[in-house]
Amino acid sequence: MKTSGLDVERDEPALDSTMTKELQEHVYDLQARVSFQEDTIAQLDEVIHRQDQDIKRLSEQLAFVVSKWKDLEYWMQQKVPVTDEKPPHY
Repeated sequence: MKTSGLDVERDEPALDSTMTKELQEHVYDLQARVSFQEDTIAQLDEVIHRQDQDIKRLSEQLAFVVSKWKDLEYWMQQKVPVTDEKPPHY
């Protein structure tokens, strides 16, 4: 290799066809792993999105139930007197 007009020697061995093939296989393996991880991340993102929607919906339902429970508690504490009178339609 020439750099600025000077010869630079490298101590690296030349890549033979066996090493090149091994490197290619290693690169293909890494590409397959990355592809699998990208698919897994996309699937997990979908699950997280659905769970977030479920949590929001359940939180709203819980707030509604708590509100109704408080209303019920309030009316039960009013101690409406029970009388033996017949309703007007009798």
